[in-house]
Amino acid sequence: MGATRFCATHVVRAPVERVLAFYRAPDVLRRLTPPSVAVHVVSAEPLGENSVLEFDLGLPLVPRKVVAVRWRARHSGFESAHDAHGALVRHAFTDVMEAGPLAAWRHRHEFSRAELGGTRVRDVIDYAHHAGPRSWPARLAFNNASLSLLFAWRALVSRVLLGGRASA
Repeated sequence: MGATRFCATHVVRAPVERVLAFYRAPDVLRRLTPPSVAVHVVSAEPLGENSVLEFDLGLPLVPRKVVAVRWRARHSGFESAHDAHGALVRHAFTDVMEAGPLAAWRHRHEFSRAELGGTRVRDVIDYAHHAGPRSWPARLAFNNASLSLLFAWRALVSRVLLGGRASA
């Protein structure tokens, strides 16, 4: 079972501290999920080392009892760097799927200072599917093409909510 890697990068016209505060907000998953996917947070701990987020993914207008996938992720590997004036210039953390539709999912979130006071947001995801025909729904939902659409949506939402359009 080999892993597949997906990477996405965009720049937001806001300082790292502001972008990080947005990504730490309790409702960020809902805000960063496109309207074509229903997301329901079951439980969420404040973002930090070993914090756990558990949520259901489904389809809009379809009851969760009918179609829902439970996902549980644990956060770890937090790293920060500051400049000589104490300003945050880089922050990163990882979430690892402990339970969910895939055989493996490791998502590294990286925020770093970019030109003109902006923030470069970089996502690196290594994922693997289970073998066999039961994995087909997950293969259709989680592949590099669908992740490209998801992260294009996230870039758009981040830019609009945090400071307008910025270059990729």
